[in-house]
Amino acid sequence: MHGKRGESLAVPSSNSTHIRSTTLPTREHPLNDLQLDEKLNKLRNWDVLASTSFLPVDTLLNSLCGLGDLYQTVEDLLQVQQSKQGLVHDKVWVEKELDGSLRLLDAIGMARDDLFQMKEHINNIQSALRCSKMQQELENRIYAYLSFKKKMKKEILKGFKELKRAQHKSKCSPVSETQEDSMLIIWLTEARFIIVSVFESLLNFRFKPRPNTAQSSLVSKWMKRGQVACEGQAEVVSEFGRLEASLHSLCSQKPLTKQKPQHVRKQLDDLEKRVKELDENLSSIFRSLIKIRVTLLNILTN
Repeated sequence: MHGKRGESLAVPSSNSTHIRSTTLPTREHPLNDLQLDEKLNKLRNWDVLASTSFLPVDTLLNSLCGLGDLYQTVEDLLQVQQSKQGLVHDKVWVEKELDGSLRLLDAIGMARDDLFQMKEHINNIQSALRCSKMQQELENRIYAYLSFKKKMKKEILKGFKELKRAQHKSKCSPVSETQEDSMLIIWLTEARFIIVSVFESLLNFRFKPRPNTAQSSLVSKWMKRGQVACEGQAEVVSEFGRLEASLHSLCSQKPLTKQKPQHVRKQLDDLEKRVKELDENLSSIFRSLIKIRVTLLNILTN
């Protein structure tokens, strides 16, 4: 999936995989339908941006927040008895959505585990930085973090490759205008496609090569390839990379200077806040997906 080391994760084109907006039939709860479509339209804009450039971290967080809000609205709609009754006639759709959401839960679970362990490594490095006599221990903790990152990159990219392969096989069956509640499945399916694109941007944000290496030219090429260029993109390309470069530089200093650890401490503090925000948004989506799956499973079994 990720090809040669340093390559960006390719986002599938909207023409080949995404399900676009559909004319909505008249329903008894049009306000909720309108809310869903408005929220999806915002997410489609982020989806297009993700397919042409690297999402700035704030945009990435906003897109995850928007997805969580969307799934909360879907949760509410699924509690409407009319929706449950309508989906009984769309069991093939429901089964496809259950399969797709399960794969998505696995991917999000791996990402959350990565963020959780990353916070632990950050805390360990911060603790060692507070003591000037812990040079060797600091190096050990830094190398433990770098080794962990390499391991998680391999595991998460492997899982994401399987997720994308399954998504390419997913097809959208025609929906009759009389099958009004199939719109919920269409929305769920499109939201899942958008999550995959946003998740891909998250992986790019997490696993980009660090700057000041032979791979730095690849980062420049990635930036030139995107159709949208903004000041925030430089931050996205190098935020994790800058920290990694600083950690490598820190290990080479013997003895440590006071200025450098202070700079690294700030980088670690800032990154810890970002990791916390990402985890909170992913957790919200994860919980909503589980609740939706429970409702859909009940529809299939009753």
